[in-house]
Amino acid sequence: MKRLLLALPLLGILATPDPAAAQYNSSYQPYISPYNYYQRGTTLSPWLQLLRGNNTAANYYLGVLPERDRRNDERRFQAALLGEQRSTQRELDDLQKSLLETVPGYNPLSPTGHYSSYDFKGQYFPRGRR
Repeated sequence: MKRLLLALPLLGILATPDPAAAQYNSSYQPYISPYNYYQRGTTLSPWLQLLRGNNTAANYYLGVLPERDRRNDERRFQAALLGEQRSTQRELDDLQKSLLETVPGYNPLSPTGHYSSYDFKGQYFPRGRR
């Protein structure tokens, strides 16, 4: 009888189910890059700086206006950078066309039409279902 009373806590510990290592961990959060505009989500309004307290004029001139100007500058710089990338791509395309015409035996591979990216599973593992 004493052995049975001593074995009951051991059996209770062994009988409690633990998740297996291969089971899905629901606490996983994917890495969100701070440089990708579309992954960042919504940003807060710069006008919330007025609610910080104390001096409203100081919050406006030292918080709202600089943040608004920074966002406008960011938009302008991104547009300029995109224009530079497009012009560079056009120059590369022109160079490739000229190579096709001048260099004998230069035959680049044609694109396949399929997207490729790191950790892309396509339709094999859809994210919406669980």
